[in-house]
Amino acid sequence: MGFEKNLQKRIKRHVSGRVRDYFAVTAPGMENLCLRELLSLPLSVKEAVAEKGGVSFKGRLHDCCLANLYLRTAG
Repeated sequence: MGFEKNLQKRIKRHVSGRVRDYFAVTAPGMENLCLRELLSLPLSVKEAVAEKGGVSFKGRLHDCCLANLYLRTAG
């Protein structure tokens, strides 16, 4: 029981709890639309910027997974 609790704490601290950099790839010319779509989702995304080829943003692993599921303009 104690091992599982410690493992869950480690996973949260080192994997899912950290804020990381992500990049959502999109078709050329769709970057601004993808950015607006990302910002409209209920995520705790920080520093989202439209760049050539997609949108870069900072967030937790949970935010990345939800963005992957719900962004229609990213591929």
